[in-house]
Amino acid sequence: MRIIGLLALLGMVPVWAGEMPEKAADYHAALVKRPESAQLFERFRDAWLEERSVADLEKELLERAEAKEAGAWAAMARAYLAAGRSEQALDAFGKAREQSPAAWLDLEMARLRLAAKDFAAAEKDALAVPEGDPKRLEALKLAGLACLRAERIDD
Repeated sequence: MRIIGLLALLGMVPVWAGEMPEKAADYHAALVKRPESAQLFERFRDAWLEERSVADLEKELLERAEAKEAGAWAAMARAYLAAGRSEQALDAFGKAREQSPAAWLDLEMARLRLAAKDFAAAEKDALAVPEGDPKRLEALKLAGLACLRAERIDD
């Protein structure tokens, strides 16, 4: 542990190194590579909760997100969703999209806005998925659903 502390002091290892439960760390490594995977997040969260609290998880993810770790805002958003805090999840997904735009983030935001009955914003988020993207068909379905729920079926 002294070596990790020394390396952290020298800036060679993130400050949080060694704090994550081992099993959770394995899932986290995979999650960094595939932040769009909700299932991977659930496994990471379950592994974390075997040893630590939800509060510790949120604190850890927030520290990583504020340090601009890849995928950390998306993980934070999923943690908020798991806790039933949709507005905070939407904000975190927005920060993830600012950091690294991706079609899956547009879709996640559209789904959350649709659930919150913010149909115009849901449609806008869904239509942000670019033409030619493999997720475009799903995006058009969500945009159509937003129009339908807003009773704008002529659009």
